Amino acid sequence: MGRLVMSSTKRTSRKIIFGAVVALMAAMLTVEQAQADERAQAVVAGCVSPGSLACLQITSAVSPGKKLDIENPGDPHSYLQLKADGGDRSFWKILQNPDFSFQMYNLASHNCVDVWRTNSYLDQWECVGQTSQRWHLVPYSSELTSFMIKQEDTGKCFTLDSADYIYVGDCEVANPRQSFQLGVSAAIPGSKNLATRYAMAQCDKNPRTCNWKEGTTKYPAYLGASKCVSQLVKNDSPNYNAYARTWTQTVGWENTVGGSVTVGVEVGIDLGIKALVKTEIQANYAHTWIGAEETSDTVTVNLKPQEYGWVTRAALLKKVVGTWTLDIGGHVWTQKATIVIPAADGTDTKLSTIVLKTGFTPPTDCAG
Repeated sequence: MGRLVMSSTKRTSRKIIFGAVVALMAAMLTVEQAQADERAQAVVAGCVSPGSLACLQITSAVSPGKKLDIENPGDPHSYLQLKADGGDRSFWKILQNPDFSFQMYNLASHNCVDVWRTNSYLDQWECVGQTSQRWHLVPYSSELTSFMIKQEDTGKCFTLDSADYIYVGDCEVANPRQSFQLGVSAAIPGSKNLATRYAMAQCDKNPRTCNWKEGTTKYPAYLGASKCVSQLVKNDSPNYNAYARTWTQTVGWENTVGGSVTVGVEVGIDLGIKALVKTEIQANYAHTWIGAEETSDTVTVNLKPQEYGWVTRAALLKKVVGTWTLDIGGHVWTQKATIVIPAADGTDTKLSTIVLKTGFTPPTDCAG
């Protein structure tokens, strides 16, 4: 009988233990589900962690561990504050404007950073694009890892107060309360591009905001990649035939600033920057070697029956290196730059090359 009693007791103990394990597992699953729900909320907001201009957090070294957040999530026009919880309300997306200023869009509330007119503190508001929602970056550190965030319509800067709220105040050089990072441990690469592109756009509109100084290193002219410069022609006759083909090639400028930002015709930056560079090149060289950007001519292609013909051209280019000095509202910084410019034939005793291409199969890449 004793053994029977013991066996019953063991069974009872096992049931208790088993029940406790089940309860513990259920509790763990509940915690895991809650954590998954938190992660899902961040994903719904637009991202899991900051890493691009589409998903970033805004921080200040003055208040480490805190991110720009919404003070009262239930208020659609709430003030903004640096907070430590780092929830999905602390994730922002940069909406770039054509002039390279931008809006800051909250991925949780879908509102933009704005400013109360009565006290100049940051709040969130519907993204309607008014100038009070437009901002640009000015480097705070020489490494372009932290920035001053400057409002377009007032020219004033993000300024952190003692309670971690932010207002727009007069911009001051070397004021740490006006230094911010677009990222957590370091500025994300795209923030440097924002600052440089904005400054170069201002340079192009008003060359007095910038200055170009060519470096001492000189590079010889070289041939660019061959590109198809004519329409494709096919000889559909049973006889050999000659076809006159007019070709045209436009070679643009390429201005790579700071090692990562390329500005040129494709982003509308053109006349002011070209004028500055051309002026210095003409002063530094005995002759002007900048070639025509659009070149055209006519050639004759001899084709067999059923053969295709086309023209490729490798343009002559020249690289110059130097430094841009950029001045945005009295905040001055420099950026190394490489500029590639079309060169006139004969520069450094070299010529562009034209090749007449033929084949029974049309080219897929226009280079033959």
